[in-house]
Amino acid sequence: DTHIFGSKGPRKITILLYNVEKPIHPLKENETIIEEWRAGRATDLIEIKNKTPVYNEESKIYSLALLENHAIQPSHKNFQLVITNGDHEEDIVMQFGRIDDNNFALDYRYPLTAMQAFAIALSSFHNRFRT
Repeated sequence: DTHIFGSKGPRKITILLYNVEKPIHPLKENETIIEEWRAGRATDLIEIKNKTPVYNEESKIYSLALLENHAIQPSHKNFQLVITNGDHEEDIVMQFGRIDDNNFALDYRYPLTAMQAFAIALSSFHNRFRT
């Protein structure tokens, strides 16, 4: 199905966090964080993205290989967030997945705090927008 936002397939998540190890510079009057990031001038931000699920032709669904420390059930709410390290490799910084009908597992690590990880996980519980 096509989402109301016009995209097909799995959702894409981009999270921008201030890098606490760098000084925060003030924005100019009509400047926004998003504009700075899009223009490539936001050097004090950390970019975290979700790992893209792979489409499985046999089962006709998108799937994501989650870490094996939980018995995760398939769900459109499952996701992993990755950050690119200095070696241009992806490091997993958060994983959220369904365990059973009423329980989910949330794993996270630096640079995310517990509050940030919880807020990001809650965002996956929105109703799926469809046209």
